[in-house]
Amino acid sequence: MINRRIRPSTLAIAALAACAAFLLTPAVQATGTFGVDVATLNELLPALTGEKFEVVVLGDQTVTLRLDDLEVTGFDPSAGSGSTGHILTRVTVAILDLGITETIEPSLSLEVVERGRQSLIVLRFEKADIPLPLLGNVDIGRLIPPLEFPAESLFTLQGPSKDVNMRGWLTAVKMGQKVLQFEFELEREEE
Repeated sequence: MINRRIRPSTLAIAALAACAAFLLTPAVQATGTFGVDVATLNELLPALTGEKFEVVVLGDQTVTLRLDDLEVTGFDPSAGSGSTGHILTRVTVAILDLGITETIEPSLSLEVVERGRQSLIVLRFEKADIPLPLLGNVDIGRLIPPLEFPAESLFTLQGPSKDVNMRGWLTAVKMGQKVLQFEFELEREEE
């Protein structure tokens, strides 16, 4: 389903424009950017909810966490040291083993990392305070493993005389008050 709120400056148009420029020039590599606002992120992030995590709390003791109803509420570009800022969120956390369910407002850091030739987006819960009986507020952010997602794509553009194999990957993320700006590169794959 296409969301009518997404402006023409989103990934699809930016990628097509970069591909067209790439195909019309003798260059072997092209770069581009696209922005994502809070509303668009909220359309993309439901895929993260419903995830269950086994979390080590003490020694070899574990509990199972489940995240539901993840919602982005804003951006804080000044948060974190040397990072791209934090994504402000609201999420329902269930500690299944203890029968505890709470809605909390954690902050997430976001970075693009390269492992070999693969580009990944890594989301980390930096601060996630949850009230627990007898313990008060406990920051479970460090207990939740980082969420990693591939941030590259291989695709074929059909040209008038021949098809061109392309590889696109994210290289950086910059955070503003209202938009996350993703920078990407495209290159022609050798046949």
